[in-house]
Amino acid sequence: MREVWTFAEEREGVIRETSLELLSCGREIAEKLNCDLATVLLTGNGKEYEKLISRGSDKVYLAEDSCLKLYQSDIYADIVANLAVRYKPEVFLFSHMGVGADLAASVAARLKTGLSSHVFKLDVDKKGLRCYVPGFGGNVFVIRSQTKPQMATIMRGSYKKAKKIDGREGEIIPVEFGAYKVVKSRIFERSETLKVVKEKESEPLESSDVVVGVGLGACEEEIFKLAEELATLLGASMGGSRPAVDEGFIEERFLIGQSGKIISPKIHIALGISGSTQYMMGVQNSEFILAINKDRDAQIFKFCDIGIVGDLIDVLPRLIDEICEG
Repeated sequence: MREVWTFAEEREGVIRETSLELLSCGREIAEKLNCDLATVLLTGNGKEYEKLISRGSDKVYLAEDSCLKLYQSDIYADIVANLAVRYKPEVFLFSHMGVGADLAASVAARLKTGLSSHVFKLDVDKKGLRCYVPGFGGNVFVIRSQTKPQMATIMRGSYKKAKKIDGREGEIIPVEFGAYKVVKSRIFERSETLKVVKEKESEPLESSDVVVGVGLGACEEEIFKLAEELATLLGASMGGSRPAVDEGFIEERFLIGQSGKIISPKIHIALGISGSTQYMMGVQNSEFILAINKDRDAQIFKFCDIGIVGDLIDVLPRLIDEICEG
């Protein structure tokens, strides 16, 4: 049976949420190609594979060794590339995060195959995988690799996390690690990852249930303070459009849109955002969008569930009061 593969990332022995998003994406592609869905897991403890099966993986290729507890680029790439040579997946998907982006490039180089990076949407036609990648000026490039496996890194937030199915069964395929002992000793003579230092920050935009998005229309000190008050009241994360970043109100790492974060919250509140293609591609997976803008012709009103035409300096205090009283 042909297979579609995903790579599962761990952090401190726990499967990362991006890997659960990949399972949702992988399952969709596997069904269209009439393939099994398999996941590659390199781990120091081997306790998390059941989570992958319960979320949709038919098989888990499990490599377990103490040296795999923390990501080591060379040894990870050797193991994963050799697995791909042996089992020949049709498609191989990675998350477009630090580990996934680095590992995918190394594996693709070893396999001498193409890699589509920064993908926000996948589809399939008669010739195989079609990868949608953001371009400049709101353009979208559609890319297809001509070599196998067809590989891609998927932007976080582009797909919903795969849902858990109780009682679901799958196959565990142990990866013999003995052949990599020499590689292991050679690599650790050069370098070794000792620990991962976490950056202290608020909840990532991609995993937030409520996100307040700030646009150019909210880039005034008084209005921005009201937006922060609203976000605090709702327990929401804050991000913004490119103009809000350029004006210095939102940090670059919280940029939402085609060249920033792809989010899928339950509620997205767009404040003073025009609704450009670049921004809307970052929020199109939101379950509900509330937009407030004083320009009644703003594009955002074509995409939102509820739109309020009004000046933020007038609307936000009333909205905050209503929430507090409710």
